[in-house]
Amino acid sequence: MATADVDPATTPYSCDGVDVAAQTATADPSVAAPWRALADDTVTDPTGWIATVGRTAQDPAPAGLGTEDRVRLQHQLLRVAARLDTYARYVPETPHAADTRRAVMAIVRAVAPTARELDQLGDAAHPEVAAVLGSDVVERATSSCVAGSLIHVSYFGGLLAFRPLRSGSTRALVAQLVAFDSAGAPHITPLVDDIEMRRGGTACVVATDDAGRLATVPRADLEQTKFVARRGDGVGCAQCHSRSDAFEPRDITDPSALADIDRARFGQVERLAAGTFARYRE
Repeated sequence: MATADVDPATTPYSCDGVDVAAQTATADPSVAAPWRALADDTVTDPTGWIATVGRTAQDPAPAGLGTEDRVRLQHQLLRVAARLDTYARYVPETPHAADTRRAVMAIVRAVAPTARELDQLGDAAHPEVAAVLGSDVVERATSSCVAGSLIHVSYFGGLLAFRPLRSGSTRALVAQLVAFDSAGAPHITPLVDDIEMRRGGTACVVATDDAGRLATVPRADLEQTKFVARRGDGVGCAQCHSRSDAFEPRDITDPSALADIDRARFGQVERLAAGTFARYRE
């Protein structure tokens, strides 16, 4: 988790007391769900999984979708493309992975919004977190934010942007969706993928469903990543932040300082995302 003073082995996981406000669906859950299922699949037969992806990719790209639907669909498609890219590069037994990745990327391009449509989603510097963190949030940064070298951004190839925030004593790391416009340029959006939170001695993750609504995630349903993984009765999320002063976390209240930090971290996302997009299209 971000900026947390935690036990280096296991952090208790509990979302008790996390109040998530009622929300109205902002996306059609049927659009991204099939591709999320493929991205989440714990693959035991890569060849069979690739064949399923290939068949799904033959369906016509959905038409008449709103901008948020297209962004959320793109994100799941890109998650699938990431796995196909790994197979294509490192698993010789999956010779169709590269062609299937290209077919998936063709859908990514087909559903891409225009730059203007993405701009109309809102300011990337203000992710949609009010349902969980309220409106009184404090901007945060670490030395990695200042340098534009966040390991989280590198791990996800620039397909997610990350913003540390604080609400009262709750510290949060917000993952924001990165979308590609019809010209192939990356855009950080205010749409949230998930929020990793530290409250006192416990951790909690809130994630967005395919309808665009935030909800707490039961420990058993946590996606295993380099940064948050089920361990014992809790989660292991302290490998990089075993001390509260690791990476020099601090509140940022000066608007000009925040603008400089945003340029650095947005620049990192955009560079990596552009490279990832180009590689997946190869």
